[in-house]
Amino acid sequence: MTRIFILISISFLVFVHLNAQTGLWSKYADHSWDPVASDYKIESAAQLAQLAVMVNKGNTFENKTFTLINDIDLSAHFWIPIGEESSTPFCGIFDGNDNIIKGLEINNNKTDYPGTYSALFGRLGGNARLQYIVLTDGEIKGGMGDGALTAALAAEVSTDDDSKPIYISNCYNHSVKVTAGSGARGGCTGGLIAAIRTSSDAEKDAFIFIESSGNKSPVSGVSTSNFTGGVAGLVSAGNRAVIDIRDCYNCADITGSKESTGGLIGRMQAGDNGIAMLTNCKSSGKINGGDGYTGGLVGHLKATGVNSTAKIISSDVVNKELKGNAAHTGAFVGKNEKGMLDNNSEGRNN
Repeated sequence: MTRIFILISISFLVFVHLNAQTGLWSKYADHSWDPVASDYKIESAAQLAQLAVMVNKGNTFENKTFTLINDIDLSAHFWIPIGEESSTPFCGIFDGNDNIIKGLEINNNKTDYPGTYSALFGRLGGNARLQYIVLTDGEIKGGMGDGALTAALAAEVSTDDDSKPIYISNCYNHSVKVTAGSGARGGCTGGLIAAIRTSSDAEKDAFIFIESSGNKSPVSGVSTSNFTGGVAGLVSAGNRAVIDIRDCYNCADITGSKESTGGLIGRMQAGDNGIAMLTNCKSSGKINGGDGYTGGLVGHLKATGVNSTAKIISSDVVNKELKGNAAHTGAFVGKNEKGMLDNNSEGRNN
């Protein structure tokens, strides 16, 4: 009798776990929450969901600061990103205040999601800032459409205006598994960010700065997904732009199967007069790039524009396992097209 009771209890717990997420958070958002009245403080999952609803209706909240004042559990429902389309970016400041956001769940290849973004934040636009965010105990399954962007923290980080830089600092993915959709082509997949980029024909300088952030959870850019990395899938600095990534790390296993896979960045490139830099960063874990370009730090480093710079400086890699195309696999970089490597080391901090 006791054994039967135990088996029934286990079956019930499994059922509860498999059915923990019901519906989308947008349906269960706290529509009565007024960000102005609350002094832009977020204290519940329903309020965070309401922020997503408001941004996805076109409110950018530029120059407004939202502060998380409690740990948040999102495990009850599936998440819709804050800034679900390129036309509805989040341009405010979000301070996680070192609180934990747990249970982030997106299943974009089964649920009726409206776009290609799969992450806590979909699109970050000019003047956006994310800081002190900790993500745990979740899973992101990306969309199956072409160009799908899949990550834990943000799907796309993009600005073309020198007066509207983007900053991300002290943000961490501790245990949110990230997997690209199986049918996606031309997609980007990252432990923190899928794509960091500026326009190739921007008339103004643009600046994006990522620092002191890291990933500890497995990332899989499966099937035809193109760019896969522990921190970001793609880093692309367009005309006169600067993308500066410093003091970041990945210590999880990274799996890709086409184009470019890196411990930190899948592909890092700079166009005409653009600068893309990786400084004082570290990667450890197993890196499997399949048939594509595979690097312990960056899969494909590319500086083919006029006066362009793509550079990796004082960064360290500990290759527990490195697999990829024999002709394009390297401890630091899988394929290097006029990029620069300066003072990097294998196992320096071991």
